[in-house]
Amino acid sequence: MTTTVIEIERKYEVGEDVRLPDLVGLPEAVQVDPRAPLTLSATYYDTEELDLIRAGITLRRRTGGEDAGWHLKLPVGTDRHEVQLPLHGSGEEPPAELIAILRGVVRDRPLIRVGAIDTQRASTLLLAADGRLLAEVCDDRVTARRLVTGSDAAESWREWEVELNVERAGLADELERRLLAAGAHPSARRAKLARILTATQAAVPDGPAVPGRTKRKQLTAGEVLAPYLAGQVAELARLDPLVRADVPDAVHRMRVAGRRVRAVLGTYRGLFDRRRTEPLRVEVKWLVDELGHPRDLEVLRSRLDLLLDGEDSRIGADLDAAHEAAHRVAVEAMTSSRYFSLVDSLRNLVEAPPWSPRADKPARKQLRAALLEDIRRLRRAVAKAGRTAEVHDRALRLHDVRKAAKRIRYSVEAVVPVFGADAERFAAKLADLQDVLGEHHDAVVTRHEVLRLAERHPDLAVSVALSDLDTATDADEQAYEHMVRRLLRPKSSRWLR
Repeated sequence: MTTTVIEIERKYEVGEDVRLPDLVGLPEAVQVDPRAPLTLSATYYDTEELDLIRAGITLRRRTGGEDAGWHLKLPVGTDRHEVQLPLHGSGEEPPAELIAILRGVVRDRPLIRVGAIDTQRASTLLLAADGRLLAEVCDDRVTARRLVTGSDAAESWREWEVELNVERAGLADELERRLLAAGAHPSARRAKLARILTATQAAVPDGPAVPGRTKRKQLTAGEVLAPYLAGQVAELARLDPLVRADVPDAVHRMRVAGRRVRAVLGTYRGLFDRRRTEPLRVEVKWLVDELGHPRDLEVLRSRLDLLLDGEDSRIGADLDAAHEAAHRVAVEAMTSSRYFSLVDSLRNLVEAPPWSPRADKPARKQLRAALLEDIRRLRRAVAKAGRTAEVHDRALRLHDVRKAAKRIRYSVEAVVPVFGADAERFAAKLADLQDVLGEHHDAVVTRHEVLRLAERHPDLAVSVALSDLDTATDADEQAYEHMVRRLLRPKSSRWLR
C-alpha cells in the first residue's frame, strides 16, 4: 500500500562536541518524549548520470525504525512530498509504482545503487497536549559510502534534523533559535545523499531577473524572452513527477506553465521562426488539454465539499473515482512518445531558440506592438460578451474573455524586465480579472453538476447550494463589469504607448 506525506524538514550541521539544547517550553509542545536510539540503513538509487539528485529527488530503501520501506522524496517548494511503500515483496529493485512516478525524469535509464548511508539516530518527539505529534528532533551520526564511479570511501558527520508534522511557524522558529544558539548551522544540503555525490541540484531559473535601468534600454527582444521561456520549461520538468504522483495542485501548476509557454510563443510569434514554434504551440496545447479533466474534477470536488458540507459520502466517492480515472488517463498521455517528443522539443527551444531577425532588435518597440495587438483581442472578446444576454452563451463568452486575459497576463509578465513596475501593475489587474472570471466559470460548472447530482440522488438537498451558487455568480458578474471597465481604460495601457 502506498502512503504519501508532505515532509516539512530543516537540517543543521553540528560538531561532535555540541550538546542538543533543552527542548522543554517550546510553543505548543507540552510533552517532550525522548525515544530509544535507532540504527537506520538506507541504500539510495539513481541513474548513472544522477538525474534524480540533480532534480532534487531522492529514492531510497531503508531498514530500521518505524518507517522502514521505500521512500521517494519529491521537492515541493521548500517542502518535500514523500511517497512510501513497504519492503515486503519488493526485494532490492525499486518498485514499479515509484519508477512510474519517475518516468519523466529517468526515461528508460536503469536505476542503480549510488550510495549507502548508515545513521545512528537519537530522536525526541514534541507532542501537543492531546498527544498529537508536532515535530521530531533527530540527532544523527551519519556514515555514508558512495557506490558509483568506483569509489566506496566512507565519510562521516553529525547533523540535527527537524521534521515538522504540521506547519507551525512559532514552534519551528523558536526551535531553530535554540539549535543555532547551541552551535548548529543551517545545512546547505537538503538530502544526506547530496553530500557524498559530486552532482548538485541543477540551478534552474525561476524567470527573468529585472535588469537595471541602463541595461533595459540595451536589451534585445530575444534577451528578454529567453530567460522567461527557460524558467517555464524548467517548471514543467519540475512538476512532471509531482503530477504523476498526483500531488495536490501540481496539475494546475503544470497547466499554467504550459500556458505561459504558449502565450509567449503566440503573442510574440513575429520574433520566432513560426515554422518551428507553431507546431510546438499545438503540442503544448495538447498537453494542457490532457491535464484539464483531472484538474476540473479536483476543483469540482473541493467546491462540492464546501457547498454540500460533505453530507453525502456517495458524491465524494464518485468524484474520487472519476478523478482517479482522469488522472490515470493524463499520466498515460505523459508516458507516450508524443509527450517525450514534446519535452525534448521544449528543451531544444530553450537551448537554441529559433529566433527571427526581429529578435535581435531593441526589445521595447518589438514587444510593445505585440502586446497592443493582444489588448485589442481582449477588447473584442469583452465586446462579444457584452452583446449576449442568453445565460449559457454569456458564460461561454466570459470564458473567452478569461482566456484572452490569461494570455495577456502571461505575456506581460515575460516583459517586466523592459517595462518594469507598470507591467507588473497591469499583470496584477489581469490576474484579478482572471480570478473573478475563474470563480464565475467554476460556479457555472458546479451548478450544472449539482443539478445532475440532484437527478441521480433525489434525496439530496440542493436548494441552498443552488441559491449560494446563483448569488456567487451574480457577484462575480458585477465584479467583472467593474474590473474590465477599469482595465480597458486608455490610461491603463498608457505605459505601452
